[in-house]
Amino acid sequence: MRTRTLLGIAALLATVGGAALLSMRGQAADAPKLVIPAAAAQSLIKEDIKELQKAANLAGPKKGDLRRVRVLAVLIAQNAEGLAAAGQGDKAELAGQHAAAIEILELLQKDAPAADVKKSAAKFDGAKGDGIKPADLTKYLKDDGMPDWDTSMQLYKSTRAYGLGIEKLVKDFSEKNPTAKDLPTIATAAYRAASVTAYLERLPPNEDSGKKTKAAWQKYVQDARASALEAAAAAEKKDAKATKAALAKMDVSCVGCHDVFKMK
Repeated sequence: MRTRTLLGIAALLATVGGAALLSMRGQAADAPKLVIPAAAAQSLIKEDIKELQKAANLAGPKKGDLRRVRVLAVLIAQNAEGLAAAGQGDKAELAGQHAAAIEILELLQKDAPAADVKKSAAKFDGAKGDGIKPADLTKYLKDDGMPDWDTSMQLYKSTRAYGLGIEKLVKDFSEKNPTAKDLPTIATAAYRAASVTAYLERLPPNEDSGKKTKAAWQKYVQDARASALEAAAAAEKKDAKATKAALAKMDVSCVGCHDVFKMK
């Protein structure tokens, strides 16, 4: 009886301990990779492939261009995994896109010549595969085991800083009503921003320090995702006023996160 009791307690402690360990890691291991509608994810993969190839095809791409390539490859792989897991989209096409993205990420990890990255970027065209093996995509967004938030937010930066200008778009249209012509661009940017939060959820600080806590990080990530999805939905409905209001919420979340986590 005593032996069975001790074994039961040990099993319970192991279960609780394992759960606590996962919680302490703060990696949100069970966080979804697909956080936007399936149709939006399929469209975004195509847009991200175009942007990735554009960056890779620049004559002698600079490090900033390659950082943009890295983040776009992560987004492509992430949304491909999410769609495949949800049973959405063309399985063979998604597998091919995922494989091409991972190949590029592995090249970048090895500091391969830009010419090799450019060559691999062409493999997205007509790519087909047999299946997707989910990958730990956050390893491509870390530096010596630490979250590389600067690279992770590359797409938010201005085009002069080798980004896609998401931050400027959010700021601009949080202060003025977008026109009908602006709304499709805003919808794409907002869905892209929401997709970024899917990997950010897995990149909290390794340890809590002052206000820089895992809990604070997750709150900012969730707030940013909610407002980005709200902005995208409003833009698709051609509701300029609601789009502006949602982007204003997103701007507040971004500024608050920057103030706490001091992203440069």
